[in-house]
Amino acid sequence: MIAAMAIPAPSDALELTAVSIVPPLASNPINPPVFDGPPFDNAIWEGSAAEQIQPLIEAVPSGAPSPVMRDLTRRLLLADLPDAADPQASAALLAVRGHKLADLGLTDELAEVAAADPRILANDAIFESLIDARLLDGQDQEACVRAAPRLADPVTEHWRQMVVYCRLVTGQASRSLDAIAEMRRTGEGDPMFLALAEAAATGGQPALPDGAWRSLANPDPMLLAMLRLAGHGVSTAALRVRDPARLRAIARNPWTATRVRLEAGERAAASGALSPMELARLYLDVEFSQRERDTVLALAQRQGGPEVRALLVQAASTTSEPPQSLALRRLAIDISRAEGAALGVIQALLLPLDPGDVEATLALEAARSAYAAGDWEAADRWRQRAAEQIHHNPGLEAALANLWPLTLLGQPQGSVALEPGVLETWIQSEIEGAGEAGAYGAALSIAALQALDVIPQSAEIWHRFAVDDSRDTMTLPMASVWWRLPEAAEDRRVGETALLALIALGPGGPGQCHPVLLARILEALTAVGLHDEAQRIAAEAIWANQI
Repeated sequence: MIAAMAIPAPSDALELTAVSIVPPLASNPINPPVFDGPPFDNAIWEGSAAEQIQPLIEAVPSGAPSPVMRDLTRRLLLADLPDAADPQASAALLAVRGHKLADLGLTDELAEVAAADPRILANDAIFESLIDARLLDGQDQEACVRAAPRLADPVTEHWRQMVVYCRLVTGQASRSLDAIAEMRRTGEGDPMFLALAEAAATGGQPALPDGAWRSLANPDPMLLAMLRLAGHGVSTAALRVRDPARLRAIARNPWTATRVRLEAGERAAASGALSPMELARLYLDVEFSQRERDTVLALAQRQGGPEVRALLVQAASTTSEPPQSLALRRLAIDISRAEGAALGVIQALLLPLDPGDVEATLALEAARSAYAAGDWEAADRWRQRAAEQIHHNPGLEAALANLWPLTLLGQPQGSVALEPGVLETWIQSEIEGAGEAGAYGAALSIAALQALDVIPQSAEIWHRFAVDDSRDTMTLPMASVWWRLPEAAEDRRVGETALLALIALGPGGPGQCHPVLLARILEALTAVGLHDEAQRIAAEAIWANQI
């Protein structure tokens, strides 16, 4: 049984001390990266009505595998939104803003917005999202402190479940059982949640009624928190969830099966909700059998996936031979690139490397990833390291040439003067080296560089490409998005243009964006002064389509 401790009243809520029921995943989980993009001021919404902005925020993808999309969305949502003439419309816009921040796993940003605008804490939907976000991040004590005023008179099923949860968190096991019994008497509550809560209070195993497991296919934040609190893992079915906040919570649950944790962690890292450093630590923390560790190379030859990546990282980290360690990481990266793994995954595999210690192929991969992340200085250092070794490996010339579009992205607009024939030679080498896939990547690179005015606009260059490429199919956004994007850019409605660009990129992010659509997006963002954001979107797209 859990020792009793009373929930504090709101007046002394900040004095609540931590009472740990189960050990946390780690003492200080690493926060997701926050990029250095400057905050937007309120002028970005000039010319855009609140009623126009709300549906756009709702339509922005939450789980796209793109850190730059996440960062741009974050900065847009942190700017004060315009008020609608109708108070109900203003409240709805605030709610949409809060839900989007919560879905993205931007817990601290949601709290920041709530602290700055008293209307947010008065909005039941947003306040519930804020509490759920804290639960997903494992901040149980703070969630209960913030929720205390609502728990005194819980008027909804959500808050009555929260009463059960916070009584467990604060050691009031017997009172939590009373609340569970009352919810069952009135037919309220998720049966799975109540069964887990009862087990946590009594120290027994959960007695599950028929159908209780159904909620695990789409677990809400409170159920995910209760699974963690009660010392139970999340099932494979929960991998159906798409929002980064819940995926991150699944990855951080130490009782969840290794495969489920790793897949959730990689998907969260793809969107930027889990930092590469925390993903690298997850690779090291998960447990494997001795047989799996002994047969890692044989496994890597037969299959890829998150578990093989983690095994290779563990093997690379434990070997005493530096060349062998680098070879294992190289294998993990090769497998991951062949699978189309996200940028966050590759960055996690590269994290411990130092330019002075690696061979050229790993230095090139590090350069490519740094360019994709918009870290131009680091990318140039890695690229220089690879170039220094080219006399030892003449075959690296083609690989270095493959970086050419990414190196140009870091140059100031209009500063690139190409020698005659350079562009044509590069395109031909890409087509000859990788066929249709190489041609597609080259076309996307040229489209992006022209849209950003890095290289001159030229219709003639497109004569180098075939007109019947089987890869070259196009998925368009809704017609309204396609036509509104350049119109908003022409009128310099900055915030609206950025939201439309994010919607146009879609759930697949820049890596799955067709060259024609990508160019339209980059031109619109550049037209409203968001050149740096356009540059990073282009870098992610080029990186994802390089062979």
